[in-house]
Amino acid sequence: MKKSVRKNRMITAAVITAATAAFAVLGLTVFRPQLKAAVRAASGAVSGLRYRKYLSYPDTDGKTVIRIDPGHGGSDPGATSGFLGDVTESDINCRLARLVGDRLEKYGMTVVYTWDENTEPSEKGDYPYQKRSEEANADPETDLYVSIHCNSFTDPSVSGSRIYFCLEVSPYSYGLAKSISDGIGEVHDFAPKLYPMKYKNAFWVIKYTKAPSVLLETLFVSNRGDAERLLDESWLSKEADGIAAGIRNFIKSK
Repeated sequence: MKKSVRKNRMITAAVITAATAAFAVLGLTVFRPQLKAAVRAASGAVSGLRYRKYLSYPDTDGKTVIRIDPGHGGSDPGATSGFLGDVTESDINCRLARLVGDRLEKYGMTVVYTWDENTEPSEKGDYPYQKRSEEANADPETDLYVSIHCNSFTDPSVSGSRIYFCLEVSPYSYGLAKSISDGIGEVHDFAPKLYPMKYKNAFWVIKYTKAPSVLLETLFVSNRGDAERLLDESWLSKEADGIAAGIRNFIKSK
């Protein structure tokens, strides 16, 4: 009888162990997106507490200079998509950058573009990212750097907006990213997700630009719905409203 009880207990324990392991594997597979979202939300909450003193930028000299970087340009069209027709990512980046700049100038800020339709390519080729960062770093009056892009992926079902930043360069980059995300969330039915990047893997312009900087991936040109929005002038106008409002709200004048 004792042997039978012991055997039953061993079988029960084995079944429970196997079931737990199976649930763990299945759970990680089935609920992976939810787990990732929960981890990112928790990470965002921790960052919010840790970097709360960087949620506004002290504009000590009273002259706010925003450097706006439309991604790609010149002979580099950036991402292309059948959903965009003849329009390229570079075209959209430049258009949105101009809309944002117009709004910031109305707020009384000074806007500097890394390039626009009137910029002549350099001898070393169009508008290299190294030069964009170098020029920003050479200008002591540059307060913030905002790089505007569109995203693309092999899976056309992937959509949405993201903002990348690197805390190792400037902790204020978190506040800038959050404020822009909040601003966009006020004008659209979504807010871009925040993606902190480690220094060694960060995009060039947020890795080597000394001023608080972010890289905004507006939407996916590879997604039909996203592409339609990017081609919609009224949608772009609202996007510019949100970005500019986020930048304005981040600036704390003396």
